[in-house]
Amino acid sequence: MSNGEGRLGRALILRLDFGQPLSALSPAWAALAGLLVSGAMGWDARTFVVSVLLLFLVEPVMGGLWDLAVGYDPAPILPSSGGDEARVMLPYARPGSAGYRLTSALADGLAGWRDRGWPAVVFVGSLIVALAVASVLGLVLLGVALAVIVLVARLHWRAGGMSLLLQAIYDALLPWLMGMSALGQIAERGPAFYRSGLLLAACYLIVYVACLSLVNGVRLPALIVLDGVQVALLGFLITRQEIPAVWLVGLCLVGQLAAHPAFLGGGSATSYVRRSSVYIVLAMLAAAIALAPTLAGL
Repeated sequence: MSNGEGRLGRALILRLDFGQPLSALSPAWAALAGLLVSGAMGWDARTFVVSVLLLFLVEPVMGGLWDLAVGYDPAPILPSSGGDEARVMLPYARPGSAGYRLTSALADGLAGWRDRGWPAVVFVGSLIVALAVASVLGLVLLGVALAVIVLVARLHWRAGGMSLLLQAIYDALLPWLMGMSALGQIAERGPAFYRSGLLLAACYLIVYVACLSLVNGVRLPALIVLDGVQVALLGFLITRQEIPAVWLVGLCLVGQLAAHPAFLGGGSATSYVRRSSVYIVLAMLAAAIALAPTLAGL
């Protein structure tokens, strides 16, 4: 998004600058949830290394790609005002002279490089790093390729509901799917094994879109969707008799509902999402942990 309030969990280039206002809803948490529902995590060195590489990929590296491609908005270069006529200028520096035209062209070239060339170089470098990291994580490489397609589409849809959906896919769904595939179990287990994990990913995607909509001015409809999806998830966990997860998800939902009066009374949507995002992440991880050991029973 173009403003800081609408970016959930965005990191900048490779400087590892996390600290966005709503960063509790971040791609790293989605990737961790994907790892959990994959049913392949273990207490071994391989799981640790893969998890670290994946979190590094989806948060600072892919976050930097998003900011460079979508969030970059160079300030216009304004000409200096006043004072030139009163200055004593050497002949080669006067307006219209060959020296003046040469120095102006060099200045314009340097400004263009600063505003367009250098970000393009950093983007390509970040993309190479992303592909290099993903290449050791199997199907995650496909996720990076899809992320680039989403970026191209987002450059076409710069506003409206489609732009929010594309950001949610980039920030939430793709990292989740990368987490599910990072440990390399999808091919041998088949898609039916992951039905519950994919359902949970779809819920989180809708929740993410609702949060983005809230901070972009859609208040009551987005709030209804946000609550409704989580109530549906709670019902799903009840049908599966995941009692600990039901309690945790229910308590997290109560925490969000407690902030409703202040928000509906005219409070800031950004403040509401910032407060609720912690509960959303906790509920998501609780559901992912609950579903992980029972996937084989589907």
